[in-house]
Amino acid sequence: TYVQFEIFRAFSCVVKGPSISSSNFSFDFQLWECLEERKQFNFIERDHASRLDLIAKVRGLKEAEDYISKIPASFRKEIVYRTLLSHYVSVSDVKKAEKIFNKMRDWGFPLSSFTCDQLLLLYSRTARNKIVSVLSLMVRENVKLSQRTYSTLIDAKGRSGNREGMEKVVMTMKADGIEPDSVTKSILAKHYALFGLKPPAGL
Repeated sequence: TYVQFEIFRAFSCVVKGPSISSSNFSFDFQLWECLEERKQFNFIERDHASRLDLIAKVRGLKEAEDYISKIPASFRKEIVYRTLLSHYVSVSDVKKAEKIFNKMRDWGFPLSSFTCDQLLLLYSRTARNKIVSVLSLMVRENVKLSQRTYSTLIDAKGRSGNREGMEKVVMTMKADGIEPDSVTKSILAKHYALFGLKPPAGL
């Protein structure tokens, strides 16, 4: 029924973490496949993004890219492509991730903090020298730095052994009105431990 579909839609749009087993993804995948084949419900952009996400997790990125060509053009927008982008970031495929990001820019999709955060996460692992260019783009496009943005920058500074830089990012974050959440605190604790120090009081 429509109500059941809405409940499934709500839960399937929640991004599942690594603790969720692959069998759960397979079950969701089969449900989406059944719904799509029956053509009983009208899919919207986020439905296609959820389907794409599951295809990438269950069948791989090649099939996920192939699926995009089957999505009606009116629904092939920012949410769909940023979902694919996040999967290429998760496997640190710089070439593919940058290609998708550049396409999104060429097509005039709005630049979201989520998309920028994905690039920052990618470059924090693969090319820290490119982080500044992403931050400059965010400033030019008036994209607000999010909790995740700051967490990624803190982690990047910590990975490079720059404790002073890491602490400056924390200060900037607080000045921006954002307090470190549990994820950020965990990242800080990890790096302070590597520095042989305890996190400052108040973090």
